[in-house]
Amino acid sequence: MKDRFARRLANLSALFTSNAMTAEQITLAVNNLSLLIDRVEDVRLVVFPLWQREALAVAHSKSAFTAKSEQIEKLASLHNRFLEQLS
Repeated sequence: MKDRFARRLANLSALFTSNAMTAEQITLAVNNLSLLIDRVEDVRLVVFPLWQREALAVAHSKSAFTAKSEQIEKLASLHNRFLEQLS
């Protein structure tokens, strides 16, 4: 009987430790997700407007650089892929 209760106590102790570690992992996951959300916000608020401005400048200068139209098409393609990945 004593051994049976000792096994139960050991099982409960292991379960308690497992639950405590799970809670720590959840806290780490929440912190990591909040960092990822901050990065997405940075992209949305800083990088994306800069990218749009540069793409717009290239589009306006397209007529001046007809010889570089292939590069401009590549930039437009990259811009479209960037927009798709953000959405």
